[in-house]
Amino acid sequence: MNAYLKLSDSRKAYRVSLRDKLEKNYSQQAAAKSPVDRRWINGFMAAGYHSGLITLKELKIECLSAYRSAFRQRMTQVQEVQLERRLCKLCAEEYR
Repeated sequence: MNAYLKLSDSRKAYRVSLRDKLEKNYSQQAAAKSPVDRRWINGFMAAGYHSGLITLKELKIECLSAYRSAFRQRMTQVQEVQLERRLCKLCAEEYR
């Protein structure tokens, strides 16, 4: 198996894992009365980005999709802007 196929398989496995973790995190957030700790999921997303397994655009799409699954509605424009800022901060080179 060549290196490109291995990387492709790794990317797919990461995205499936990320999708599951995000859906669980947003479901906990929907059920909780207080904010849910996002440090672990933030670290998981940053690690995936910095290792080249996912792009910033793909991270945003996965977050939006998981949010819609958990809350049964789309994020508001304000929430989406906050998400973009959070992802940009996570993926900044200085946090590597």
